[in-house]
Amino acid sequence: MTARAAYSINPSARPPLASLLIRRQGVEGPEFRRVAIRPENHRGGLLGMAGLMTFLADGTRTLPMRRGSWVLRELFNDPPNNPPPNAGEIQPNKLVIFDIDDTLVHPTAKINVKNAKGEVVKSLDTHEYAKSSRTPLPKGHSYDFGEFRSAEKFSKESKPINKMISHVRLTSASKGNKVIFNTARANLDDKEKFVGAFKKHGVNMSKIHVIRAGNVKTKESGPQKKARITSGYIKTHKPKEVHMYDDDTGNLDHFLKLREKHPTVKFYAHHVQPDGTMKAYNGKDV
Repeated sequence: MTARAAYSINPSARPPLASLLIRRQGVEGPEFRRVAIRPENHRGGLLGMAGLMTFLADGTRTLPMRRGSWVLRELFNDPPNNPPPNAGEIQPNKLVIFDIDDTLVHPTAKINVKNAKGEVVKSLDTHEYAKSSRTPLPKGHSYDFGEFRSAEKFSKESKPINKMISHVRLTSASKGNKVIFNTARANLDDKEKFVGAFKKHGVNMSKIHVIRAGNVKTKESGPQKKARITSGYIKTHKPKEVHMYDDDTGNLDHFLKLREKHPTVKFYAHHVQPDGTMKAYNGKDV
């Protein structure tokens, strides 16, 4: 659609596009027509806007099918038809994995370090823990993850990373994607409240499987547990490509190491920044 065409198929349901895009009143109805554009509007076309192109992409490349579906739904009020009843399930072409803490939300929960008497000697945020956990604790010391089991704390205090939440909504809406949240957390004390924290931000959790690496009972590191889980999903769902979004490059390194185990699958690692910006990550030796 160019700036010289204004279109509104259902004026009673939403404001005419002309009033939104070119600030012209009285241009209504289902037909296209030329309208005069004021020089100060500087219109360059809706579909070419950087914001819209980014919104309808996956962070690394354009997605024409998603963009076309959005145009039909939002601009023409004519959503694409559902597949016939006997079409069967679409085998996912893409497995998309999201970490949770500091990837989708910024948590306030702390990991406490306790001494042999059970006294808290230090409290760590997620980044401090990631560094600390690479070396053994002093004898008699242990980590206490109690705050990370509180769904109430997670729901009330965690701050959503809006760019990533939007990306999750778009990714999970595509029928060609299998989406999982792969978190280092173990079970929370209230599953429904935990899931509800994402629902209130518009995430359709019925399309997302949450797996908790903290429940894996092995002596492996957190990144190794996450990689083990990812490998299992690859074997089960046989995707053509796998994407992982994580703020911790250690997790991404172990993820990319899976290329040796699954040579026919394409792996894409995305390093998530504190503001939700996604950067392609090529990894380092593990």
